[in-house]
Amino acid sequence: MKKQMVTLMTLLAAALEFTACAPLNDDPGPAVDRNPLQSQFNWTAAADSSTAALVDRFWFRYSSDTKGYFIDNPIALGNTAWSYNYWPQAHAIDVITDAYIRTAAPANAIYGDMFPIWYDGVREKNGNTFNNVYTDDMEWIGIALMRIYNALGGSTSQYLDAARSMWPVIMSRWGVDGCGGGLRWCTTATPSANACSNGPGAVMALLLYNATQDESYLNDAKKIYAWEKSTLLNQATGAIADNMQQGGTISGGPLTYNQGTMMGAGYMLFKITGEKHYLDEASLMADYTLNNLTDGSKTYLRDEGSGDNSLFKGIFIRYFVDMIHCADVPAAKRTKWYNFLSDNAVTAWTRGIDKTDADGMYFSQSWDKPAYVVSAKLNAQICGCTLIEAIAAAQKP
Repeated sequence: MKKQMVTLMTLLAAALEFTACAPLNDDPGPAVDRNPLQSQFNWTAAADSSTAALVDRFWFRYSSDTKGYFIDNPIALGNTAWSYNYWPQAHAIDVITDAYIRTAAPANAIYGDMFPIWYDGVREKNGNTFNNVYTDDMEWIGIALMRIYNALGGSTSQYLDAARSMWPVIMSRWGVDGCGGGLRWCTTATPSANACSNGPGAVMALLLYNATQDESYLNDAKKIYAWEKSTLLNQATGAIADNMQQGGTISGGPLTYNQGTMMGAGYMLFKITGEKHYLDEASLMADYTLNNLTDGSKTYLRDEGSGDNSLFKGIFIRYFVDMIHCADVPAAKRTKWYNFLSDNAVTAWTRGIDKTDADGMYFSQSWDKPAYVVSAKLNAQICGCTLIEAIAAAQKP
């Protein structure tokens, strides 16, 4: 296997001569602690630079460059610890999909070329299948496949076909003993039905329904959402517990990514069915997150830890943006939400990133403290890039 150092910033700089994008590495504005005014920041340039750094420092290609995946540690300072983790692959390619959607041709072809390379590389690395003992890992990959399929305008069926083939395997894990239903988190662990396997399961089913109009996917999504609502969601506060263990014991407190996926499923169900209770529940989950899973000033999402946890905030942000754009939410609330999104972006860009490495811009697991080359990790990088891509694509209500 051989490593290819992809100098995406150089490639993008040439491609962007034909677009309205600002030059790469253009500073988006002065460092401030809190400023919700997007006009003071060039978020397009920030997204170009941060996503290019994700590719330049974490994208690994092999087999004559026809296959690839994202590595856990950056290609920097002679680092050869090219370790691999399955579930972040979905969220890393989600960032690439965001960039593909955001940018115009010919710049987006640079991102589009990565899709089949990622598809073949991740599938091979996972044993020539997308199936996995962790149900949520399969769902993240399935969601990523559907987002690629949609971004390409439905022109490449392999992404839809792969997601559809995964769904019967996922639904075979429905009905954890003693939990009254629910999708089992992991087939090799003590049985439990988790928020992280049910929220994204509903989202994946709804993406499949939108693509195929097959009512069975919509019915599955409603069933999954109803179970999570009746067991893990506190319907008075909007807080989502982490899991229900075999026997019915509720365990674990709210986390941003669990809030985000059930909120996202509620939003999607509202858009499909028109039933307003779904939107009301999604709004409650959003407000709970902003009021309780933030720093002391309630300005930006809190640091939830290292490892897997350092990716969680970005997942919430992805679905939160849909809520900001929902015209059925009162304008004042949407503006408040947008300002919160902007506050997070300003904090991460001015305080939570190390820009000293010429080819790397490393986000920290905490958006108010920088990460340096020696401590940079893929999950935190994906999380930060997701945020910057979100603010670059967002429109103020």
